[in-house]
Amino acid sequence: MIATLIAVALAIAFFGWYLLAFNSLVAGRNRVDFTWSNVEVELTRRLDLIGNLVETVKGYAAHERKTLENVIAARNAASNIKGPEDAAASQGDIAKAVASLFAVVESYPELKADENFRRLHAELVVTEDRIAERRGGYNAAVNEYCNLCEAFPSNIVASLHDFPPKAFFDVPDDDVRTAPRVVLT
Repeated sequence: MIATLIAVALAIAFFGWYLLAFNSLVAGRNRVDFTWSNVEVELTRRLDLIGNLVETVKGYAAHERKTLENVIAARNAASNIKGPEDAAASQGDIAKAVASLFAVVESYPELKADENFRRLHAELVVTEDRIAERRGGYNAAVNEYCNLCEAFPSNIVASLHDFPPKAFFDVPDDDVRTAPRVVLT
């Protein structure tokens, strides 16, 4: 009788642990997906702002066609991302394109004084800061989820139910880890 009670208690404890591990993995996976969607919102906002900046610059610097085309090409490529790996790969191109756009702006004092340009630039700086913040939150969620997937004993549940690892959103190049800055006078 005591052996049966012990066996039932162990079975209940195991089942409880199993449910807890499974639910923790599901919550971790959902947190990763949720935080990635927050990153995507800011990346989309950035692309929209870059498009608006290019349109503003076009009015002042029409003969800077090649630079503007390169910025639009980088923006279009970045708009086709399919997850953190693609987003990380596009960060270098988009940052270099924006830097080249701001280099063009330096040659046009009247453009730097344009209120619309100044507003768009300020919004882009804020958006870059939010991307960095959201990237940090996403990477923290990925780290927590990966720890659940890899640490014993929850790794057993993760392998039984196909909880795949998630990719970090790393910026590949130190040159693009910070938002492009231009001092407007």
